[in-house]
Amino acid sequence: MKLWAFDDVHGWGKALCAAATARGIDCRLFEDISEPDEGALFMYMHNHPAVRAHDKRFMMHFATMPGLLTIPDYRASVLYDDRLEQQRQFAKWMPRTTVLRSPRFAREYLDDHPALPIVSKSAEGSGSVNMRVLKTLDEARTEIKRAFSDLGIRLRHNQRQHGYLMWQEYIEDASDFRVIVIGQERVVLRKATERSAQHEVATKGADADEALVFADKFAKEQRIAFGAIDLLRDSTGRWYVTEYTCAWSFGDDDRLWNTLLDQLEAGNLS
Repeated sequence: MKLWAFDDVHGWGKALCAAATARGIDCRLFEDISEPDEGALFMYMHNHPAVRAHDKRFMMHFATMPGLLTIPDYRASVLYDDRLEQQRQFAKWMPRTTVLRSPRFAREYLDDHPALPIVSKSAEGSGSVNMRVLKTLDEARTEIKRAFSDLGIRLRHNQRQHGYLMWQEYIEDASDFRVIVIGQERVVLRKATERSAQHEVATKGADADEALVFADKFAKEQRIAFGAIDLLRDSTGRWYVTEYTCAWSFGDDDRLWNTLLDQLEAGNLS
């Protein structure tokens, strides 16, 4: 088996190649789009706007090559860091979300849905700046003004949100989980603290088991073979998908790379 790994600046491609080489697998680092020809290809995508656009162009090209299996697959690269497209495809799994494309529609939404808080999201990007919890009507009205003005709403990486609002139902007393999917393997993580974006392994407990069952059903229905699925459970026990990503912080744990290689050799990533 020939394996290609993008030589990204963060070193994930090198880490995968090291694990593959130790197992006797022919793994080749690449930087140029013309290098890969056939076999399997792993590309770690990054959410900085300039880098993300570059990585998506690469994935568009690789999707045209019938002899190349890409990890993640092309659909995952399209969905990556695109909340609007994820809302279109996963709406039935997600909290109720409304996209508002004019200040009049946004003000009417507030009149018709006065319940607060509201989760306000940008269409792309991660982090607390790109997802805000609006607790008062004044905060919501300020968002309307800024989104439909020349100033826009400030996001990460010096980006601005202009011309739309993406408002999502707030889930009270939510439990926050992430389930990593690699072929047939699963890892359940839970948010460490309310104010932390970091996750820790959650291997025991009924809530972790329920998160696994829900995420597994979602992954199988959506034919997701690789990625991380973020979940919320409300106080009634209902589960929601909040985001799917094909790139997350892998860290230095060789177990992930060896799991990926196990599943690739077993044919579970196609």
